[in-house]
Amino acid sequence: MFEPSRIFGNTNAKTGLFEWFFTVNGADIGPFSSREEATKELKKHTNLSINSGNLSSAKKNTHLSLIPIVNGDYNKANETREEQWNLERAQLQSTIDSLMAKEEQWEQEREQLQSTIDRLQIQLDCMNFDMLHRRL
Repeated sequence: MFEPSRIFGNTNAKTGLFEWFFTVNGADIGPFSSREEATKELKKHTNLSINSGNLSSAKKNTHLSLIPIVNGDYNKANETREEQWNLERAQLQSTIDSLMAKEEQWEQEREQLQSTIDRLQIQLDCMNFDMLHRRL
């Protein structure tokens, strides 16, 4: 898993110090002060990749979960998946319908409130008009 070619050393042109690196997916990671440190960090990186399920930078023994094609099991699995999708689709449609009904209800309530506001504004205008005439 840890090919020697993935770990390499190089002299830093600025400092003149020999530094160690490892390569993952074409990227050089480092510098490290020793080959052992670079090896240790490569192992950590690979273990982290394996544990997180990121197989792009680490090889992992995987057991494929294939749907058997024998005796129609493949079709049965597809039917089960299709039933689940249909159920999810129906649940989502129900949610959408419920939200649309609420939106319609809120629109009706908004219209009623606006009507009440308009009526109250007319009453207020009439009261102000009456008060103005009484003063004159």
